Amino acid sequence: MAASAPAISNWSDGVIGTTGSFPTSGFLVGGTAGVNYQIAEYVFGIEGDGDWTNLRGNSGSACGAISAVVTPPVSCQTQSQWLATVRGRVGYAFDRILLYGTAGAAFGNVQTGLNPPSTFDSAVEAGWTVGAGVEVALAQNWTAKAEYLFVDLPNATCTTAANCGGAAGSIVSFNENIIRAGVNYKFGPW
Repeated sequence: MAASAPAISNWSDGVIGTTGSFPTSGFLVGGTAGVNYQIAEYVFGIEGDGDWTNLRGNSGSACGAISAVVTPPVSCQTQSQWLATVRGRVGYAFDRILLYGTAGAAFGNVQTGLNPPSTFDSAVEAGWTVGAGVEVALAQNWTAKAEYLFVDLPNATCTTAANCGGAAGSIVSFNENIIRAGVNYKFGPW
């Protein structure tokens, strides 16, 4: 499964200020596994996915209000190397089409640091995700799907002076908007 992932990050410190929201972008590649149970036209399921990501972005040539303690041209940078979700799925199937909504937990590797020197604090962060999609039966046991997910990983930090300089102690939020498509093999009905 491949994906496009425009995202937003924001660094904030209660004393120093904020970078304001800045864009991050990249792509994801991964896989999904799950189980579904169908009652008449209604489909209930649980699925999980894991993705390698190449998401990164920085605040530009300065760190917004945090620039008071960060010497330009240093920027605040946020990046991620993997993302996983565990979600419930509820849908309505008709003919060869399944429309569904999905929501659950999200986990990701969020890395924060100043650029330069391009060294980063790294932590696994937990958050939430919600989205919707459509899945179409192509042939016996094969389906194709397109899906949108919003992911919020709100509690990262940049804590070490070596990686964060005067911005150490900043709370970093990281939101992803994921649009992805994939091909699935199913064992049995929806």
